[in-house]
Amino acid sequence: MWDTALSLHVFIDGFDDDVDEEIRSTLLKGYDYLEKSQVTENPPGDYMKMFRHMAKGGWTFSDQDQGWPVSDCTAESLEVTVINTLSFFVLNQFLSH
Repeated sequence: MWDTALSLHVFIDGFDDDVDEEIRSTLLKGYDYLEKSQVTENPPGDYMKMFRHMAKGGWTFSDQDQGWPVSDCTAESLEVTVINTLSFFVLNQFLSH
């Protein structure tokens, strides 16, 4: 997860209008993986009694099945997700005017 987020950062920093379709495809696949890997549910049962923290909304080190969110992975993934969302929002605003 962390590797994917950092790789997307590199692609975003080097992104311009002349980027070929292969890089755009890679960005979209990376965002799709981040979206699918976000933890969408807390652990089952009384997770607080089992000394687990709330996991919903975070990102794990490997994938959603691992279930233990990591602060660094969550921070990097959230940042890339926000950048992606904002870039599409700005692009749509620009194209609509």
